[in-house]
Amino acid sequence: MIRSGIDLAALSHQDSSRCQVLSQQEGWPHTLGDWELQLTQSISIGAFYNHELIGTALIWHCDDNSLATIGMVIVARDFRRQGIAKRMLSKLMNESTAKAFSLIATPAGLELYQRLGFNTVGYISQYQGNLNAQDPQSGVSTLQEMSLEDFCEFDLRATGIPRAKILESFADTSKILVLHKNNKPIAAGMVRKTGINLVVGPLISASDKALIEWWQQLPHFANGFIRSDLYCSNLTKEAAHALDNSGLREVYQGVLMHKGKYPPIERNKNTELTTYAAISQALG
Repeated sequence: MIRSGIDLAALSHQDSSRCQVLSQQEGWPHTLGDWELQLTQSISIGAFYNHELIGTALIWHCDDNSLATIGMVIVARDFRRQGIAKRMLSKLMNESTAKAFSLIATPAGLELYQRLGFNTVGYISQYQGNLNAQDPQSGVSTLQEMSLEDFCEFDLRATGIPRAKILESFADTSKILVLHKNNKPIAAGMVRKTGINLVVGPLISASDKALIEWWQQLPHFANGFIRSDLYCSNLTKEAAHALDNSGLREVYQGVLMHKGKYPPIERNKNTELTTYAAISQALG
């Protein structure tokens, strides 16, 4: 049934509990703390019917506004196919100063995003599972902690996109682990706590070999259930096999979509570094 009287309004951290209810209805694992952080980081909009929250959409901007990522697009099931998601996204993009936009789409959302001008440019796979201990290879030092400032610079070298503000927002809940060879960082990743689980991303490496070694040494510093969103275009068979051996399995594949003049976040051609894992599906 098409309903009238659906209003759009900005969300704040005070709406976190209502947002969590919506995401739980979709089977998403986001905690109340996750929502509080995301609403603080982003510009967000909600759809309301009789003061009830029935839709959300969030947008995050990189430091220089060259890129914005869109995520957490939810519409309650009884209100779908009424143009609500399109209204929310159009408002966010029209009011944004970003030159380009990125998002990870589900198959159900592809048609909508295509109508909004997004093009499919790749895929992203979510791996998750409990880590298995691995024997580290010889010739490479063990993982060490890396400063947030150094990691932001490492991330900028890999992507060409300044996003220190987003990374800094995870400072209190994350640990950054780096792999060195000959006193040079060759792989580094952010490991952060979300609820009772851990998320790995972004994860940047100079080679598949360094990436695999980083994963193999991770159980020395982290344990339990972990998930990570990896760019399929950069994930070789050898790297995927290493993830399988570490106890992680591919459970979901999303569609990477861009709109506008978009710098390739998964690989900056001016560097030897490659971004293998996104911050998250929402943040890219």
